[in-house]
Amino acid sequence: MGPQLGHAGIGRALTQQCAVRGAHLALSDINAEGLAATVSSLPAGTSDTTYIVDISKRESEFAHAADVQRDFGTPHFVINNAGVLMTGTFDHMSLEEIEWQLNINLWGVIYGNKAFLPMLLAQREGCIVNMSSTLGLVGLSIQSADNIAKFGVRGLTESLWSELDGTGVRAVCVFPGGIRTNLDKGGRLCAKAGLKRRATTAWQKKCRAPRRPTAQITFSMALSAATCASCPATRPAT
Repeated sequence: MGPQLGHAGIGRALTQQCAVRGAHLALSDINAEGLAATVSSLPAGTSDTTYIVDISKRESEFAHAADVQRDFGTPHFVINNAGVLMTGTFDHMSLEEIEWQLNINLWGVIYGNKAFLPMLLAQREGCIVNMSSTLGLVGLSIQSADNIAKFGVRGLTESLWSELDGTGVRAVCVFPGGIRTNLDKGGRLCAKAGLKRRATTAWQKKCRAPRRPTAQITFSMALSAATCASCPATRPAT
């Protein structure tokens, strides 16, 4: 099971559930402290190796793919899950703020696919799971940067569906809704957002509808859709 699971929220829940199922885990994040906390939450005897990776940097991601292949061989599942949040109207967000979000939420996924896909194709077996969100299904105000990223992730993954047909490799796109993560706490509000917007954003966080406490549903979606080349019953003939 390979990387970009992250250190909290969906990433941590996916890691824990994969560990229970006996997966060998290659876990990456830019946050060493958070990654260590995720590892400490895993059952005793879990097979895991951690990597500090900046997925917004092409050279970091490609070096990471090489490290994973060196340490584990070619992975069977690659989950691109890491993400950040920037809130603000398109007019108020600076290009630098938009680039910050796209470099992680979109380019990070592109780099992850480009770095790992060749080795999956070479072994004619595997699955790439790309995390989009409901923002990849509908455009929402004050989330234009993430809309761009998540629609991009969706478009990439849907293109891969047909391109990978018959290769033994599949691509899966997951669209999580409200899940209890630290994304909103660690997110950024654009610098030009006024006091009214900041107050409104704080109020929205307090009044948000109850969210699912874990990524159990997301994990089930990803793995049921990804019951693919790694399962003997559905493995294509080579």
